[in-house]
Amino acid sequence: MWGGAFWQIRQAIGKGTSDKLLLQAWKNFDFMKSGSDLTVFPRELLKQDQRLDGGKYTQQIRDVFQQRGLKL
Repeated sequence: MWGGAFWQIRQAIGKGTSDKLLLQAWKNFDFMKSGSDLTVFPRELLKQDQRLDGGKYTQQIRDVFQQRGLKL
C-alpha cells in the first residue's frame, strides 16, 4: 500500500515536491507514538504539506490515501 500511495502522490504533485514532503515527514515521524495506527505517517505528511506549502497538496494527498481505504 505505502509504495503505491507514495508513487501516486509523486505523480500527482511532482517528484521534487513529493520527495521533499516525504523526507520531512519521515524526519518528523515518531515511531514510538505510531503503534498500529496507520494514519500517523500520512497525517505527518499532511502536516508537512501545511508547513512547507501552505496545504497546497492536502486534498490530493488525502484522496490518494482514501482510495486505499485510509481516511484521514
